[in-house]
Amino acid sequence: MKKKKKTRNRFIATIGNAIHATSKVTNQNEGQNFVCLQPQFQLVFITAFMKKILLFLSLALVFWTCKNELDILDKWKETTIVYGLLDQTQPKQYIRIEKAFLGPDNALAMAQQYDSINYAHQLSVWLQELDANGSMITAYALAPDTLTTKDSGMFNFPEQVIYSMNTPLMDPSHKYKIVIDNNQTGNHVESTTHLVEDFNVTRPSTTTIGLVQINTTTKFTVEWQGSASARIYQVGMKFHYYEIDVNGDTTFVTTPEWVIGSVVTDGENATTLHTVEFAPNDFYRFIRSVVPDNPLIVKRKDNGIDFTVYGGGEELYTYMQVNAPSSSIVQEKPYYTNIENGYGVFSSRISKSKSGLSITPQTEDSLARGQFTCPLKFEDRNGAVPGCQ
Repeated sequence: MKKKKKTRNRFIATIGNAIHATSKVTNQNEGQNFVCLQPQFQLVFITAFMKKILLFLSLALVFWTCKNELDILDKWKETTIVYGLLDQTQPKQYIRIEKAFLGPDNALAMAQQYDSINYAHQLSVWLQELDANGSMITAYALAPDTLTTKDSGMFNFPEQVIYSMNTPLMDPSHKYKIVIDNNQTGNHVESTTHLVEDFNVTRPSTTTIGLVQINTTTKFTVEWQGSASARIYQVGMKFHYYEIDVNGDTTFVTTPEWVIGSVVTDGENATTLHTVEFAPNDFYRFIRSVVPDNPLIVKRKDNGIDFTVYGGGEELYTYMQVNAPSSSIVQEKPYYTNIENGYGVFSSRISKSKSGLSITPQTEDSLARGQFTCPLKFEDRNGAVPGCQ
């Protein structure tokens, strides 16, 4: 049974930032998503727990200034925060490891200090491969990488420490344990997960697709054969195009990933066929929302579509459920973690794609002339830019 920890009455400030992953999504664009669980790590995700703690600290400091003998701080205890998703289809594996901090200074000022949240060359990090009996087969060392892609915000930036390794040949029938040892303090943290087994995307089944809203019931379907070890799926789409400006320069562009929808499974239907549907007009609404109006652009041309189905493990599903937006007036929630002697989540996912799909001539016409995208100067099937007429 995995742990669901209640918030503690001591000051812990941290970032849950390697995983911007969350709730079950049954309708398009609802809730949060785990599509963006990529090496670029979209930061910063601050839990409601942390916001409450920061408010508590701010109020406590007011009282501290009035009564010098009041000690508001609990005894410091090393608290390691771990976020990671194993994905055997990716060339590298990434684990985000950081620490909580405690101190008498202003919490916001402390959060800006590099060593408040990052370990400085203190950790040994290993990924152990375990057989069915839990015995270790082999172990892989993860090395720290310092990235400089973190956005500005409440916490120290732009540097962030990510532990990574080149992906070995990984066996979905085995378990994988992350083991983290602090060489200076002796603190030991670990967590174990299964890999999500491979699966196949069965639709779209052709390399050219049509996205034309014939009537109000028209739907486009993405279908896949489920994996026995996946607990939740999410479907995303990227649209590629190029644009030519007034100087004749060509720029190739890819849209952000559109989260179309999600499916939750159980033990009975895990390996059955699963589908997510959307209306073609929703595709054009999405394109209109992410492609900017630009008077310097003369024309744009479609350059392919990618559909990706992501399958997430049991721990990721539970994490998302616990952190799902609540409609109740009671906002207090348990804090889920499957990290032994720490906080965070360690799970797995796998992604399968249908990439480089072209669109039919009718879809090109809809992109160029349709009510949602006609201002964007896309070419129709004949290479003309009709615009809104």
